[in-house]
This record gives sequence, structure tokens and C-alpha cells, in this order.
Amino acid sequence: MAKNTREMIEEVLRAGTSKKHGALFGFIIDVGVERMERDSFEWRKVTPAPGEAKQEGGHIIKTRYTLHRLTAADQSDSDSDVVVILACNQVLSVTHFFSLELQGAGLTGELGDR
Repeated sequence: MAKNTREMIEEVLRAGTSKKHGALFGFIIDVGVERMERDSFEWRKVTPAPGEAKQEGGHIIKTRYTLHRLTAADQSDSDSDVVVILACNQVLSVTHFFSLELQGAGLTGELGDR
């Protein structure tokens, strides 16, 4: 019987810090379409320089986080494998609190259903 890829599976979220990004949150999950394998991911906070407020879709972005797919050789601060950008708006809005943008492997579907 095939395993249901939509069932809830508990994964460990590890927290850390870096000088460049402040708080980091990493996790390892099974990804893939035909063959599942474990991949490491890490959420990193991106802080704009003072006076460099970014505006997207008419909203001023207060905080931005990027989700990086890590490889064994690339545990550095490289931006090469960004799969998601999460941008939180500066002003609380009931209709548009944040934006979530899929990129790279997150956009192509190569990571699978999970």
C-alpha cells in the first residue's frame, strides 16, 4: 500500500544564530517526486539596510525571510538555492499580512508534495 504523502509527520526544527542573519531555523524533511530523500532547509532573516525600505505590490515590507535548500557542500550564507521568500508587511492588514513567493525548486515542483 502506498504511503499517504499528506499525513502529518513530526519533524525537528533547530534554532541557531549567525552574524549576518540573526536567528536561523533549520529542519530536514523528505522531498522528491518519484524517489523521496532527506534534504536540509534553513529559514534566514534578511534585514534591509537602514533607509532601504522595500515596497512590493503597494505594501512596505518590514521583515523578509528566505528559505534555503542546503547541500552538504554549501552550509554557508550562499543565496544560490532560495526556494521561498516570505515577506511580512510593515502595517498590519487583515487582508494582506504577508507575501509568500516560491522560487527555484519550490516553484518547479521538484520538491514534491510535502
